[in-house]
Amino acid sequence: MSWCTELDRDIYVGLDEVRPRPVARAPKGVCAQALGSALARPIAVLARQVATPNYEMLRFVRLARRNGFHPLVIEHRADRFTVHNPTKRALATLPIVLGRSRNGQPILRRQKILDPAACEGRRLEEIETATGEGLIAYHHRKLLQVLGPEAPRVIDMGQVVATQAAGPAAYYREFFKMLTGGLVLLEDFVADSQTAAFFESTVLPAYRQAVEETGRRPQIARLVPGRRTSSPLWIAYPPATADDPSWLRPAREGLRAAA
Repeated sequence: MSWCTELDRDIYVGLDEVRPRPVARAPKGVCAQALGSALARPIAVLARQVATPNYEMLRFVRLARRNGFHPLVIEHRADRFTVHNPTKRALATLPIVLGRSRNGQPILRRQKILDPAACEGRRLEEIETATGEGLIAYHHRKLLQVLGPEAPRVIDMGQVVATQAAGPAAYYREFFKMLTGGLVLLEDFVADSQTAAFFESTVLPAYRQAVEETGRRPQIARLVPGRRTSSPLWIAYPPATADDPSWLRPAREGLRAAA
């Protein structure tokens, strides 16, 4: 992926290059209606299928607030679930880090909240957990449980991009055109070969079209400056996410024994 390293210099900016400032000229249409008064403040955006308190989300919130931005998560609730996507699979069977072993390896336990196979191909907004709670509602509840008042604002992509139904190429292009003034996207488009293929076929052409139509680069900064977000722990969860507090007791005992 050497080509990707070269493109990094063209696509990403440093957060220090994006001055936290109000949006000088608010985007028109659905974006302005969705964000409302928030447009008067500098905003850092994370675009994900579901806003959930995994380690990636915790990193995003800390980075945004540390640099003077208000965190905003734009969800793709109409996206379809598949067990073949590790990020989506983790929404159904949450990998929770309970501690670390004697060798420093993370101790993981899966918290299964629904049957992933039974949800194959269904829209995320239609899926319910084993207790009858909506999948998205479950993750939003956990987000508030872990982050409390520090939790980011959450809106649906359909509230921001009118072209959502037209497919990824269309909504990426329109989304990129919004990233100006006090709006910055925090992202790492290429973490592995699978995301590299999607980036090259869909994201990059949309990016180039947005630049051509606006005459400027969208403001996109890395979630982790200087390296890619390829660790499987990126989609894992902190202990506070566990539904059953008794899970934490064996992990603590194991850590004491290892010490």
